[in-house]
Amino acid sequence: MNKKGQNLMDGSMLDVIIWVIMAFVITMLLGIWFYGTGVMTDALIAIDAPVGNGSTNVSNIAIDTFGNVQTGLGLLKVIAFVLIFSMIITSVIMSVFVTRMHPVMFFAYFAFIMLAVVLSVPISNEYEVLIQNNVFGQTLQDFKGSTFILLNLPAITVVVGFLGLIFSMVGIIRDRQSGGLI
Repeated sequence: MNKKGQNLMDGSMLDVIIWVIMAFVITMLLGIWFYGTGVMTDALIAIDAPVGNGSTNVSNIAIDTFGNVQTGLGLLKVIAFVLIFSMIITSVIMSVFVTRMHPVMFFAYFAFIMLAVVLSVPISNEYEVLIQNNVFGQTLQDFKGSTFILLNLPAITVVVGFLGLIFSMVGIIRDRQSGGLI
């Protein structure tokens, strides 16, 4: 806290680590959702019930309803990428730009970047194992944008972290007397 009671960092150093974890979590949750609805739709369509005597053909109803839902859920692939990419822009880069950071915190931010890179390596490796899985792998491979980010997570984490570090240095340079935002 500075003498005016404002927090100088507001947790923006942790944004890179949070981004690394959330990129994996978002892709996995949306992938499981897409996979689960696909399995459910296929199971409902495969029901072979005799038609007649007041019975309902579940397969036709499933094709009309869940088939369209599954087609619409294809947008989850794009949504996963957009969420991960927008987190890069908003939480990592923009939050660092608008928060003020003491120059001594440069080294702490650098340490957090290195911690995020170390954390991103096993996440990227585990994602690579998951996309090679016979059951769930094809679904994750269809998430092209987020798969690219997660497979290259250590390199992208370095780039995002250092962009955040550069923007935090820009935030140190500007101040209220020179017409800065804060």
